[in-house]
Amino acid sequence: MSSQPRPGQATFAVWLIVGGSLLAILTAWQRISGLHSMEMQQELARLAKGWSFGGTPASVSTLSRVMQVLCLIGGGAAAAAAVLGFQVLKRSASARIALTALLPAVVLGWLGTAGYFEPLVMAGIVTLWLPPTHDWYAGRDWMARYRRQGPDGAGRPRRPDPFGPPSLHTPPQQPPAEQRDPQAQPGPVQLATLPPPVVAPRQPVPDRRPPALLTACVLAWAGSLVAALFAVAGLFWLDTSSAHHYLSTGLDQDRRLLGSLANGVTVAQLRAEMAGLLVLVLLWCVAAMVVAGFAFLGHTWARITLAVSAIAAGVGSVVIALTFPPIVLVAVCCAVAARQLFRADVAAWRGSRRR
Repeated sequence: MSSQPRPGQATFAVWLIVGGSLLAILTAWQRISGLHSMEMQQELARLAKGWSFGGTPASVSTLSRVMQVLCLIGGGAAAAAAVLGFQVLKRSASARIALTALLPAVVLGWLGTAGYFEPLVMAGIVTLWLPPTHDWYAGRDWMARYRRQGPDGAGRPRRPDPFGPPSLHTPPQQPPAEQRDPQAQPGPVQLATLPPPVVAPRQPVPDRRPPALLTACVLAWAGSLVAALFAVAGLFWLDTSSAHHYLSTGLDQDRRLLGSLANGVTVAQLRAEMAGLLVLVLLWCVAAMVVAGFAFLGHTWARITLAVSAIAAGVGSVVIALTFPPIVLVAVCCAVAARQLFRADVAAWRGSRRR
């Protein structure tokens, strides 16, 4: 790549992505924490009128679960975008591609929060693909279009105005041939010999797998395995009598709080919704373990995808920690894994792709 300086549009796009992402995370957090308030439940009850899922009328609980999932997706995508935004300053092409892949998740989060900050993130990501930032990523001279290539900026000299003052760019008048000094005729021009260009030596790629990559992959495998086991245990727990009692007790409390707004909700519906969430968690864990295997072999796309997954899982763990504090340890592990995956030695290693 050329040594062109970073354009101001790229820096502005990073500020939009990072600032908008942080504010979007706070908005998603506030939205989730206020889902059980009376005002929000009444708003969801108004939205539930006329909505149906598979022929079954939508309930307040169903819409609340859907909004919670959308906010979690949007918060995780915003957290990943905030981290990847700093990689844009380092001219990371994989970070720009990962940010573009996060656009659908950011849009889903916008649907859940109905906030004003997700569009800032989307605008910043789109700016990365517009000139001059796109030219900067491609290694082209993005400053060429702004550089003045002639006296009038059009690459050719300005024509003098015959009715105005003499132009500063008028070529000097040559004396007549009989007044010229014959000894002043220009001789042959001697061209100076330029030294050969100095080429910086290419830094060798390390042959040994970086320990940071091994640490990140082990954390991903162990954390995904533990989370998958908890998801499977939760699926079995939903078929027990204790789960039925727990859901019935919670539903009775909602009916006392909301009155007729919660009459259409049944224990079977709550059990189906929880089972669906647990299946999604299980599939996510399996996919994360597979991606960690490709990242262990040195694939760049897998490393970026695993880092985004770790950031999203960390944000979700922090939200769950509000009701179950020990889960904060999972958030710490996710943060450590994401930090290790963005190290310079890990990004430079290609593993089996070099051979």
